[in-house]
Amino acid sequence: MTEYQPMTLLMNARQEAKQNQDPSAKYCTLATLEQNDASQPRMRTLVVREINADSCVLFVNKLAQKNLLHLNEAKVELLFFYPSLLQQFRVRGELSLMCPEVLETHWQHKPYISKLLDHFYHTVAHQSAALEGSFEV
Repeated sequence: MTEYQPMTLLMNARQEAKQNQDPSAKYCTLATLEQNDASQPRMRTLVVREINADSCVLFVNKLAQKNLLHLNEAKVELLFFYPSLLQQFRVRGELSLMCPEVLETHWQHKPYISKLLDHFYHTVAHQSAALEGSFEV
C-alpha cells in the first residue's frame, strides 16, 4: 500500500502544472486572520519560491502591504490552484520567518531583473497600496 504524503502530492502537481505552462504554478494565496480592531481576514497572492517535504517557501517584500513580520508563528492557510490540472490544495500551518542568512543566500541567487523590480518597489512605487474610498463585498 502506498503511503499518503500530502506535500509530495503538492510538489508533483506543481511540477506537472509547470510542465503544462500553467501560470498559476508560480503562485499561491496566503490567508491570515489579522488581530486588529476588526479581526479581519486577509488574503495575499504570493510567489512560491520552493515547496519541500516540510514547508512552502514564500518571499514577501517587507515594505509591501503584504508584510508578514507581525505574523511570525501565526496560524495561516495556503491555497494552491492549478487550473490546467483542475486541482487545488490547501496547506495549513504556522508561519515562520527566515533567518537573515538564509534570506541572503536566496537573494544572491535571485535573477537580476527581479532585484531591479524590488529596488523599484522600494524607491518608487510600493506594492499593494490601498485604494481610496471604501467598498462593500
